[in-house]
Amino acid sequence: MTHTLSLFSVFLWIALLASDGAAGVIHATHPSLQGADLPRLISAREFYRRALDRWGHSVSPDGKRLAWIEIRDGKPVFRLHLLDTGQHTVMPRFKHVPKFDWLLDSRHVLFRGFAGRNRHLFLVDTDAPWKAPRDLTPFDGVNVRSYFLLLGKPESVMVVMNLRDRDAYDLYEINATTGDHGFRDSSGGVVTEWITDRDGKVLARLRKAADGTWSVQADGRPVPLLSGTLRDALALTTNVPDGSTTVFVTTNAGRDKLSLVKLDLVTGEEEVIFEAPDSDIVNFWIDIHAYTPLLVRYFDPMPRYHFFDRKLGRDLQGVMGTAPIVYNMTSGSLDHTRLVLRAETDRQAVSTYLVDRVSGTKELLTAHSATRLAEDFSETLPIRFTARDGLPLSGYLTLPKGTDKKRLPMVLRVHGGPWLRDTWRFDLETQFLANRGYAVMTVNFRGSTGFGKAFMEKGRKEFGRRMQDDLIDAVDWGIARGYADPEKIAIYGHSYGGYAALMALARTPRKFAAGISAMGVTDLALLVDSFRGDPQKLAWWIHFAGDTNDPAEHRELKRHSPITVAEHIERPLLMFHGARDSTVPRKHFDRLLAELRKGDAPLDYLVFPDEGHVVIKRDNKLKFARRIERFLATHLGGRADAWER
Repeated sequence: MTHTLSLFSVFLWIALLASDGAAGVIHATHPSLQGADLPRLISAREFYRRALDRWGHSVSPDGKRLAWIEIRDGKPVFRLHLLDTGQHTVMPRFKHVPKFDWLLDSRHVLFRGFAGRNRHLFLVDTDAPWKAPRDLTPFDGVNVRSYFLLLGKPESVMVVMNLRDRDAYDLYEINATTGDHGFRDSSGGVVTEWITDRDGKVLARLRKAADGTWSVQADGRPVPLLSGTLRDALALTTNVPDGSTTVFVTTNAGRDKLSLVKLDLVTGEEEVIFEAPDSDIVNFWIDIHAYTPLLVRYFDPMPRYHFFDRKLGRDLQGVMGTAPIVYNMTSGSLDHTRLVLRAETDRQAVSTYLVDRVSGTKELLTAHSATRLAEDFSETLPIRFTARDGLPLSGYLTLPKGTDKKRLPMVLRVHGGPWLRDTWRFDLETQFLANRGYAVMTVNFRGSTGFGKAFMEKGRKEFGRRMQDDLIDAVDWGIARGYADPEKIAIYGHSYGGYAALMALARTPRKFAAGISAMGVTDLALLVDSFRGDPQKLAWWIHFAGDTNDPAEHRELKRHSPITVAEHIERPLLMFHGARDSTVPRKHFDRLLAELRKGDAPLDYLVFPDEGHVVIKRDNKLKFARRIERFLATHLGGRADAWER
C-alpha cells in the first residue's frame, strides 16, 4: 500500500483532531452546516457493517415451503421453513451456495456448485436433510453454464453444458430422479439460448456471432425471426405452452426503447405489448403457468409499474402501499398467492418480505443492516435540466437532512460504465455523504443506458467532450438553483466515473474544489487495446470510444485521456485503486501517479493490495469510506469521524 498526503492536509487534520478529539467528531466548518440541525453522525462502521445475515429466500412452486441461506456460527447454511406447520429445518451439508432454485416437485432444490474448477449441477432433497447434495453432472472436466425447468416434465431439467465437446455448450435433458441424461440439441458453437415447449422440444434458438450480432432462428424457417447488432438487447422467455406459436421477449431491436414484445415463432411478426414513453423497461414478470405478462417496471424518473394483472396490482399496493417504492418479485408459488418481494426506497435499504395475497399480509424475512438508520437518512429527489446543446437530461439530488438546502457543499457522483444509469432507490454511499452534510448529485449524462439507443449514441466518441460538458451543466444547474456553494463542490466517481473526475479536474481546473477517482480509467487508448482478445467488447469500445488502429482516432483517445492532461490538475485529488484490478489494470494508476508527481496538486492516494475493480472486503470498505470523509471534510467543510473506532 502506497500513501502520501499533502503537508497542508496533515497539519489541518492534526489541528482538527486536537480540537475535537474529546468528542470523536470533526465538526463541519462550512457556513451552511454550522448551526444546522443535522441528524447524528453515523460512523463508517455502522454504515458498512455486514449488510445481511440471510438471503436468497425462495418459495416452493406449491407455496408450502420457504428456503433461504443463513449465516450460522460464521458459516452459511441452508434453512427450510414449512409455512403451513411452522416447522424449521437446518440442512448442515448444504453450504456455500449463493443461489438455488426449486424443482417443480416442491421437494428438491437445484444449484450450481463447484466440482474442482468447474461448476456442476447439484440436487438437494429437502425431505432428507441428512443427505449430501447429489451431483447430476458427475463428469470430469464438464462445466454447467445454465439450466431451466420444464413445466410439462416436473422431474426434468434442461442443462446447458460442454459434455460432448469441451469447447461447445450443448443442450441436454437430465431426469433429476434417476440422473439419466440425454442430448437434445447442438450449439454449433453459436447457439447460446434455446426456446422450447413445455416438454423440451426445441422451437427456436438464439445464435450469437463473434462480432456481437445475433439472431433468433426457428426450426424450418430460413429467415431469422428477429435479429440485432451488438447494440441491440434481447432477453428471452422459455417453456412456451404446447400449441402456442408466440414467445415474450424484451428487445430494442428495430426500435429505440427496450420494450416488451410478443414474437410469433412462425411468421416472425412482432407485437409491442408495452413500451414506456421516455425510458427503457427495466424488468418484466410473466405467469409461467398461464404464460401471460403480469407487470412491467421502469423509471420515469421515479419507479413506475404497469400491471397487466390488475388484481395483482391492487393486492401489491394494498400490502406495500402506494408511496414510491422499488420492488422486485424474486420468487413465488405457481398460483402467485405467496410471493417473495425485495423492496427499497431512497431512505429505506433493501428489505425482503413474504407476501400472502390471500390474507393480505406481509412478513419481514430479512433487511439490510442500514434499514435501522432510515430516520437519519435524507430524501432523494429527481431533477431535470437541459444541457448546453439543448439535450434534456435527468438525475437525482439528495439534500442533507436538517439543513436549509441552500448553498451547500456538494459532491457530484458520476456513475461508472459509462453504460449504466442512476435510478431512484437506496444508495448507501449517497446517504453516507449526505449524513456528513453534503448535497449529492447524480446525472444520467448522454451515453447512459435506460433512455433508448439514440440517447446512448449521443455519447458516441464524446468521452471527455460532451459527456463531460453534461456534468458541468448539471453543476451549473445546481448552483443556479441555489443548492450548491460554487466554491465547495467535489466530483467523485468509480471506473468511468473516476475517469470523469480526473478529466474534470484537468479540463475545468477551477470548477471543483477537489476530486476523487476510484479505479479510474486514465488512458483510453490503453483501455481499448486491453479488449483485443474479446471481439465483442472490442467492437463495442471501438464504436463508442474509438479505434486505436485508426491514427486519427488514436490521437483523439490520447487527447481525451487523463494521462495526457494531468499537468493541468491543480486542485486536491484523492485516488484509489485495486492492485488486482483486471478491468482497469493498476498500470492506469501507476502511470498517472508518475505524471501527477511532476506537478504541485495536493495528492492523496490508497492502493488496496487485495482488491480488484471493486472494494469488497469490509475492512477495506471502512478504510475507503474513512479516507473519503476526511478528505472531503478538509476540502469541502463537512463533518467526519475524528478517529477510527
